[in-house]
Amino acid sequence: MKSTLSLVVLVFSAISLLFAPRTLENEVAKPFPAPTNWTATEVVAAPILGNIACGSDSSVYFRVQQANHNPLEAPITRLSPDGSAKTIDLRNGTGFAGHFYVFAFNVDTDGVIYAVAKQDADSHWYLVSFDKNGQYTGKVPLQESVRASFLLPMKKTRFLISGIEPDSKQGSSVTSIFNELGESVKSIKLTDDDAAATPMPEAGTFNPSIQLGAAEVGPDGYTYILKASGYPKAQVIDSDGNTIRFLTLTPPAESARAYGFHVLGGGSIAVEYQTDPAQPNAAERYVELYNAATGKPSVTYLAGGIGIVACSSGNSLLLMKPTGDHHFALGRAPL
Repeated sequence: MKSTLSLVVLVFSAISLLFAPRTLENEVAKPFPAPTNWTATEVVAAPILGNIACGSDSSVYFRVQQANHNPLEAPITRLSPDGSAKTIDLRNGTGFAGHFYVFAFNVDTDGVIYAVAKQDADSHWYLVSFDKNGQYTGKVPLQESVRASFLLPMKKTRFLISGIEPDSKQGSSVTSIFNELGESVKSIKLTDDDAAATPMPEAGTFNPSIQLGAAEVGPDGYTYILKASGYPKAQVIDSDGNTIRFLTLTPPAESARAYGFHVLGGGSIAVEYQTDPAQPNAAERYVELYNAATGKPSVTYLAGGIGIVACSSGNSLLLMKPTGDHHFALGRAPL
């Protein structure tokens, strides 16, 4: 899960505050392997809000900016590999009164949709579920209040949720495993998760480690959690939340900051980076591949102009890119 593009503007306004001088040993970057075929879709291209979720059938779930919509109330679009699309309005059938805000969502291997949501008249935060057709199936209040940045269904009765404490002025975070009753059964927060939290004028506190973080289940069955700090970390846990290993991931360039994360087949991790736009001649995007066992970098790709990296599928990344007729097209890039 990525969690990824809705905060890009916020990131780049804050990012100059996060840089620390250092020297990196850069390798020669390769051109990103462009897809040979693009599939036209029914979806009009628009800025994507919040995280992108990926189904086991390579469907892509996302929300786009709409006129007269609060971004947190935008419906989900499910984009199928053949280019067809379905709109899912998560407000329908929930019984919530007033506004219904979805902060993070994801899908499990059966296509069931889960979301962390809140209604404006209620102090509780809820884990809400919907069937694969988008029909509401239930909600439970979360034991801990969390303005979720990412959510991952781990097992049928376990959910990894990470985000910011709603009332925290310091950007204090929560990263915990919750059960089907909304109870927190294990905290897996790291001691330095909040180290880079930075006050933002008129925008609260920005905590990049968590708010640009993501989590995916790898082909080995372990869950990989990206902590998007200056040198990003991957925390690898089993289905019970036990830590298997930590990986410190060296960025590909001196001012590069992570904002996207995917676990590939074949034992690799792909991390998306962008350099600080305030640096001269530095508006570069990269996709860096790492060994999933050691964290050692293997390949650096220049990724400018490739579109949006939506999902991983085996050893490929699924891309979304606006076309000349202002619709999204889908492509697959083998790595």
